[in-house]
Amino acid sequence: MLPETEAPLIYLALYFVSLIVIIGLLSALSYLIFESFRKRLGKKAMMLAVLPFLTLAAFIWVLSRIIAPNTGPPRVVEASGIPAIIRALPASAHFSYTGLAYFDGKLYAATNVGLMEVEGDRVTRLYCTQKWDSVVSGAWVDVADHLLWVMDEHTHELLSFDGGRWDRVAMPTPGKGYYSRGDVLEGVRPVGNPRGFWMASASSAWKWDTAEKHWKLENMPGLVMTAERSDDLIGVLPIGGQLLLILRHEPLAFLVKPDEDFQSDTAMIKASNWHDIPSRQPLRFFADQWVVAGDSGYICTRTGSVLRVTAQEISLVDTPDACEPLATGPGGVLLGSFRTKGVYQSNGASWKLKANHPYPSGQGEYWTHLSASGDQMALIIEAMPGSPAPKSLWVSHDDNFLPVSLP
Repeated sequence: MLPETEAPLIYLALYFVSLIVIIGLLSALSYLIFESFRKRLGKKAMMLAVLPFLTLAAFIWVLSRIIAPNTGPPRVVEASGIPAIIRALPASAHFSYTGLAYFDGKLYAATNVGLMEVEGDRVTRLYCTQKWDSVVSGAWVDVADHLLWVMDEHTHELLSFDGGRWDRVAMPTPGKGYYSRGDVLEGVRPVGNPRGFWMASASSAWKWDTAEKHWKLENMPGLVMTAERSDDLIGVLPIGGQLLLILRHEPLAFLVKPDEDFQSDTAMIKASNWHDIPSRQPLRFFADQWVVAGDSGYICTRTGSVLRVTAQEISLVDTPDACEPLATGPGGVLLGSFRTKGVYQSNGASWKLKANHPYPSGQGEYWTHLSASGDQMALIIEAMPGSPAPKSLWVSHDDNFLPVSLP
């Protein structure tokens, strides 16, 4: 394998050699055309000699139009056309789910072929953000502005949907001025309440201004980054009229093993100045997912614990089992899926079972996504590579989940 410093030079040299060869072949072809027609056309044969170069230019222009990314709304594919799109995926990219949300009485599931629309237990259509490579993440509901948001991973752009119209919105510029490769891979962390919709990414946070149709950068505390400690903003919790921040201080948190020591995540709030929110008991955690429910924020940690976050303190919540995802249900109630147990609703003091878990064995590693609307709930189980867990979308029926079949 070539050293990283030498590889770009090799590729650059190959590019120039290929360019010289192509120019040489086109020049030779032009000369042959000129010589073939020179006796009959004279100097006019020079006009035919440029045909190879014009043909190449036309080919490059057509190819650029074909491969150019879509900059408009998604293409709508009816249910009957979805199987062909899934079959066209390469062997290394099996069909997968990345999230879901209820919006205007319909369920939307984000996948690596686009955004699926589900009515009841039936997939009705697919929204493809690109001609190919329509990987989307989300979906996130903006209650305050009545919008559904998804991320077009091909172009790193956001799309909003009001139920009838799609708008493509460029990602805002973070405070540091750029997105690193790690920032793009980490994705965005949106969260909202009836007062607004916020998004965190690249250690910055923004609120959506629906009147001006742009993201407004929030004022953040001065964050530091050293080899020993980082102050990396990973999420926000809008509680009441205040914006709480979730910060990560472990520089390489993804490398930390369960039995290793690490610098815990913290939550901050601004009173006269920015300060850490104290915890009722000693807590060390990595925040994995978070929601706002009522007047509190809730964090599902990497180890499956649930933390309640207010402006005054962080406290540990008793739960039926290890937390998978959390969600906000109708009326701002807190819902949680707990491994092997099922989906529960919290009343602040206890948990009430809403539906049994569709995968009660809980064997293997998998990602889970949860959404609810009225009496309806939906759950995604997405098996990690090599895991025996299923890969399926489920919708609730009475106190159980039923799978949604693909067309």
